[in-house]
Amino acid sequence: MIPIQIIPFPRHRKLKKKLLKKIKKKTDWYHIEHEDDGPDILGPLTDWDTYEEDAEWPEYFELFMDEVEEDITDIIQGFGLKSIEYTTCWFQQYHKKYEHGWHFHGSTLYHAIYFLELPEGTPATLCKFPGGIEFTPNVQEGDILIIPAIIEHCSPPNASDNRKTIIAVNIDEAEDY
Repeated sequence: MIPIQIIPFPRHRKLKKKLLKKIKKKTDWYHIEHEDDGPDILGPLTDWDTYEEDAEWPEYFELFMDEVEEDITDIIQGFGLKSIEYTTCWFQQYHKKYEHGWHFHGSTLYHAIYFLELPEGTPATLCKFPGGIEFTPNVQEGDILIIPAIIEHCSPPNASDNRKTIIAVNIDEAEDY
């Protein structure tokens, strides 16, 4: 069985505006480019590549993790890792027609996605098991999806006029364990 977990972020309603405000303050975001997919493919806004190892976490991520780190850690440890570290974090925003093609996170063990904004009509993450079986986890705004990093996933094109925003983090076994 492949371990997948969906948990609600208990303070989502209370912190949503603060998190979005902190993301908006960032100036080092950019569009993910999809050179192989053609010029009509619009990638999401993100700060994926702007985090430097051993740097401080972005303000939005600090606020988020202050609230959920213990919950995520408990789940990951329940999957069998005894000591974990959060290695990379980022946000992505999907406006109309924005999408992110199939990919997986090969240099980490687990991946968590927090659906900060997922209004009606915006697509949730689509996942693909090894072997090609596709499924859409039953997530809603305010949920955190935790999946093994080997599961391919994508964000289908956003056909809605509403924006989708996620905060994501890669999770590994701590090296000092």
